Amino acid sequence: MLKYIYDTTKWNSDEFHFHLDEYQVNSSKIKGWVINKSNLPCKLLFIDTSTNEQHAITCDHLRPNLPSLYPNVKNANNCGFEIPIDLDMEKPFKYKLCIELNNKLYPVAAIMSYSPLLFVHIAKTAGSTVNNFLTNAFGVESSLVHVESVADWGSKVEALDLNYISGHIPLTQFNKVNLLKHFEKAITFREPYSHVISHLAWVKALALPENRERFLNHPEYIQNLSQKLSHCDFSCANSLSKLISSFEGPEFLLFDNTQTRYIRKNIQKPKVDVEDIVDAIHNLKNFRFVGLDDDIDGFLNQLVDFYGFKVKSENSRDNVLNTKFGLDPSRDDIKKSLYPLIDKDLEIYQHLINRR
Repeated sequence: MLKYIYDTTKWNSDEFHFHLDEYQVNSSKIKGWVINKSNLPCKLLFIDTSTNEQHAITCDHLRPNLPSLYPNVKNANNCGFEIPIDLDMEKPFKYKLCIELNNKLYPVAAIMSYSPLLFVHIAKTAGSTVNNFLTNAFGVESSLVHVESVADWGSKVEALDLNYISGHIPLTQFNKVNLLKHFEKAITFREPYSHVISHLAWVKALALPENRERFLNHPEYIQNLSQKLSHCDFSCANSLSKLISSFEGPEFLLFDNTQTRYIRKNIQKPKVDVEDIVDAIHNLKNFRFVGLDDDIDGFLNQLVDFYGFKVKSENSRDNVLNTKFGLDPSRDDIKKSLYPLIDKDLEIYQHLINRR
């Protein structure tokens, strides 16, 4: 099945108006029209992304309804295009349509044999394993991970060059980029006690001497938090409870029901509440692929089957921290101390277990 990837808000500017007709199943042509509103030379380019080969498309087909919409544009009735296609749907392909105006390219649509993928990367849920596998599967040149560290990541998506993106960004924030509505979506979750333990231990480990370089690469509030955690005895439930009760501002936001935060609707609220559980469960419907940390290979192999990747996932884990600093999830007193940080995440996780 042919996929059209586009953002209609980019189609109508002061200089041009592009339109792509809805694809008719089994059609041998891609159709649409381009109105040049400027006095500058304007071309429509059809680009094979695998070879970067470009073909200028002639826009001279009859579109009789357009002169009434653009009475000041000369020959507005002859601005349609038809691109013959003879595609082997058994092989992956991707083409771009771009408007070239005044020596600048404006990407307006992609034509693909598959859907690009967005991975909402909840920290410490096997995301590094997922990123490494899918970056290799989709290709490094068409993948962008950790977009939260890329200032212009939205522009990179809009350039229509990416097939895979991921980042530590909530779904609601990703949805602000209109083009992502065409992407398939994936997410992974983890048993909440093991998740928050891993997260706390990871931040604390940054303060270890052997992690000095990584420590310095993090923002100041993470550095301060890591040092704060380094002074807490994680094997003592009372010390752990006092530490957690002291969290405020960014510290609290980092650890409070982190998994629910990524898929709730109102990301502005400082504390996760019962309403967010309802929103989060509803928003799970946005994801075609939902995985659990305890079966990450099963999750990846679902993606392999869907996209037809040639390589299967085989029990590999990346970025695993073995040091937990005495945080023992088998101890009831430790679990009681941690519970305020994960009470909503536990409900989301149980919902996922029930629907397995």
